[in-house]
Amino acid sequence: GTTTAVVLAGELLKRAESLIEQNIHPTVITRGFSLAREEAERLLKKEIGTPVKATDDEVLSQVAHTAMGSKGVYGARGELARLVVKAVKTIAEEREGHTVADISLIQVEKKQGGGIADTELIEGIILDKERGHPRMPSEVKDAKIALLNSALEIKKTEFESKINIKSPGQIQNFLDQEDRSFRDMADAVKNAGANVVVCQKGIDDVVLHYLARAGIYAVKQVKESDLQKLSRATGGKIVTGVKELSGKDLGHAGKVAQRKVGDSDMTFITGCTGAKSVSLLIRGGTEHVTQEVERSLNDALKVVSSVLEDGVICAGGGATESGTGRTP
Repeated sequence: GTTTAVVLAGELLKRAESLIEQNIHPTVITRGFSLAREEAERLLKKEIGTPVKATDDEVLSQVAHTAMGSKGVYGARGELARLVVKAVKTIAEEREGHTVADISLIQVEKKQGGGIADTELIEGIILDKERGHPRMPSEVKDAKIALLNSALEIKKTEFESKINIKSPGQIQNFLDQEDRSFRDMADAVKNAGANVVVCQKGIDDVVLHYLARAGIYAVKQVKESDLQKLSRATGGKIVTGVKELSGKDLGHAGKVAQRKVGDSDMTFITGCTGAKSVSLLIRGGTEHVTQEVERSLNDALKVVSSVLEDGVICAGGGATESGTGRTP
């Protein structure tokens, strides 16, 4: 694509230079290029292009297959193409008679281990994080999810301070107050009705202990982008302060579970009730392989989503360019 763009741009500039030498004003030249572009787009959509329906899975798979040109995925392109088509069709929707396929709803995660053939499509969100405490449940059904973008920790003061301790009892009072603060944070999550909490920042070990005692599944240090995707997928509201958390802020999902992938544990959130969201979990023997697969899948996702939205495909190998250039 980039090579084609550079070659075309170079040829246009070459022709423009020739026209300028004939004293043709640059605005006239740019207007001519603009008219030519509009006519080329019309020809591509109305005459040269081949209509494609969303139900044409075979054609869409061929398009995805072609888009994945990397030699690193050559042997697995057929299966990967099928996953790409299914992913894009899952998140596609009709808006005012037009198909919209927002691929930002498709999460792509890669995890070293296994082979490319182990790459899978998950109908939900994947977090490359494990539960915060070993005594937390490894699976929660009918999940009510609290989404927090602030830490469940005691904030450090912004200025230096000193405290004079005159008795051991005062030390214990400070420790008791700290423990109450941590317990209040866990209670705020529990009282809101949440059985899962996903936090963008850190969660203190003591808070994790109390959450585990309450049977609440907690994940910390989650990327902001993943928190946003979770908000859309579960219908939950991202809350800044845990004290402001209420039942109406919670997101909902059929199941939240920890699953071992390769050498590490990941959190899978499936059966989401909000916007359609899917995840592609890439597997491969080395980091280089997973990166190659990721690049190929991203290319294929963009192309297939464009085909679904435009409803037209054009032949490759220079045939489309030749046909457009020869059309009177």
